[in-house]
Amino acid sequence: MRRVAVSALVVGALSLAAGAVPLPLLVVNHDNLPYYAFVMPEQTTFQMRWRHSVEKEVWYETYRREHAALMLDQTRFKTFGAGVPSQGGTRTELVDGFVVMRGFSRRVDPLWIQVAPDETYALGWGGAWFPFYFPERASLVHITATRGTLIHFAPSLVRPWLLKINKALNVFS
Repeated sequence: MRRVAVSALVVGALSLAAGAVPLPLLVVNHDNLPYYAFVMPEQTTFQMRWRHSVEKEVWYETYRREHAALMLDQTRFKTFGAGVPSQGGTRTELVDGFVVMRGFSRRVDPLWIQVAPDETYALGWGGAWFPFYFPERASLVHITATRGTLIHFAPSLVRPWLLKINKALNVFS
């Protein structure tokens, strides 16, 4: 009986903490609702990947959380064209066929992205890629560093991983 009471107390305390303690989050909003969310402490990085609409080459950008804001850190692309930064970071070099510009430290919070279905946008987090696929139309997405509780952002914290599990299960079916 005592174990049950202690267990209930621990579960209750954890539930209360999940609803009351705000954590640093990276939140991807679509149609003004949280779509993906990830716990994101200071100096954590993530990437964005997409296929350039004109050049038809894959483009990568790396961002980090610094002082509770998103900062552009680096960009990688294969061909110069529309959208190439006019002022590079502190270092530009050629790496494996990509032009890599590093050291921007440019605040971009919130980061607004017009996601078109044929550009195959995806967010890279923890070694996995999470696609932005809204087939009905081009969509405006904004990504921001914020603070929030696990309870408030539960669906968007779980969604990316459920999509990965679903994709893995479909491979085996």
